[in-house]
Amino acid sequence: MRSILQTYLQDKTAFYAYIHPADNQVHIDTIGKTARFDFNNLAEEKDSDAFVIFPFDSSDEKGGWYFTSEKQLVFQTPPKDATLSLPEPNTSQHFNEKQFEEYGKQFDKMMEGIKSNRVQKVILSKSIQIKKSLENELPDIFVKLMSLYPKTFVFLISSPKTGVWMGASPELLFSKEDQKCTTVSLAGTRSKHDDISSWTNKEIEEQSMVSDFIDNALEKHNIERYERSGPSMLKVGNLTHLKTIYQFNAPSDFHWGE
Repeated sequence: MRSILQTYLQDKTAFYAYIHPADNQVHIDTIGKTARFDFNNLAEEKDSDAFVIFPFDSSDEKGGWYFTSEKQLVFQTPPKDATLSLPEPNTSQHFNEKQFEEYGKQFDKMMEGIKSNRVQKVILSKSIQIKKSLENELPDIFVKLMSLYPKTFVFLISSPKTGVWMGASPELLFSKEDQKCTTVSLAGTRSKHDDISSWTNKEIEEQSMVSDFIDNALEKHNIERYERSGPSMLKVGNLTHLKTIYQFNAPSDFHWGE
């Protein structure tokens, strides 16, 4: 599996690789059709294997991309390798003057949004740039992520339209099996693994914001009968999240791309 990933990366072959949470099969697909992503794609291409990548900012002029599978390879999850380590960033994590000024502007904009009640929750972060090429190490990093975070969706995608992206997420956006639909509210992150009764109002409120959003979305689409279970704790790596599961039967006129 590593050799296939390495060959694809070196040859600039457009592909995506992934493993579902708690699964033991790794999928590596070369990319066939490439198209601008539209939510209608989800209904039109529902029977085909595909991969969607979408920017954090939905107003980003670059937009999202929809990739269909051309050739699919399936591998068993490699055994855990305790000796395999992730690369250490060869860089300082401190701001330079220009970065600090830009971060300050973002902070002021964030505070303005909170004070004006335009937003309730904002996460302000910074990126860390690693001053070295990791192309030769990407297959090992991908395998390490699977080992460290077996309860997450681990992915690696490389294409001319997107560049190279890799990640591991425990959050299910949406799933549909027959008529049973499932989505989750996952938030309220903390590093401790105490009993749920020890969680603070801050964390509970953060997770409730996501749950309220889902409640409103279901109501908007006239879905009145649904099962809501949680919140419960979900441990992923060194972090713990609050998770609420929503399940409902899709109506006959249900368009999940909406």
